[in-house]
Amino acid sequence: MKEEFFEEGTEIISSNEQCKQLIFVVQGHIELQIYNSFGEIYILDTLVQGDIIGMYSILFNEGFLFTAMAKNSVRVLSLDRDF
Repeated sequence: MKEEFFEEGTEIISSNEQCKQLIFVVQGHIELQIYNSFGEIYILDTLVQGDIIGMYSILFNEGFLFTAMAKNSVRVLSLDRDF
């Protein structure tokens, strides 16, 4: 596992990016966002400690349908797909 830190406003995952790892939220808040047809941001969810990003995408070898942004200082642990 790899430990990573992200500051507020940092893009952690880009929409359509291929899922190559599971991301475990250890500290902070991560906002899952999509853009509507007018380019406006729509908030899908806010993840907190204990949440996981990529469970389904990694199983089905799909890209992310959302952008993940750090809402504050965030600490995550990531586990590469090749585990």
